[in-house]
This record gives sequence, C-alpha cells and structure tokens, in this order.
Amino acid sequence: MTGHIRRRGTRSWELKFDLGADPLTGKRLTRYHSFKGTKKEAEIELTRLKAGADRGEYVDPRGDLG
Repeated sequence: MTGHIRRRGTRSWELKFDLGADPLTGKRLTRYHSFKGTKKEAEIELTRLKAGADRGEYVDPRGDLG
C-alpha cells in the first residue's frame, strides 16, 4: 500500500493513500484526507490511516467506497 503527503498551506497537508483494488472493477482505490499540523504529525497520521486500511479497519468518512 502506498501513500504520499503534499503541503497545502503553512500547516496544512493532503494525505493520499491507496486501499488496493476494487474487487468488482479491478480499479485502484485512492483516498485523500486533509490534515492540519506539522509534517511529522501528518506522517504519523498517514501511517495510522494506512495501518487501519491494512487491517481492514478503515472507515471511509464519505460513507461509501466508490
């Protein structure tokens, strides 16, 4: 599973990571989250999100998976 952090503002970050492939279409599932804090805190949050997704505990805040 891959992930990336991109600066959005002074202390604002975009966290991007993959959930794997959609079982129906085979297309890549990518999720984005906004985060406010330091870069180190953003890296920790990205690691937390990716680990939850690896364990199958990730809950999409949009309420859907599409």
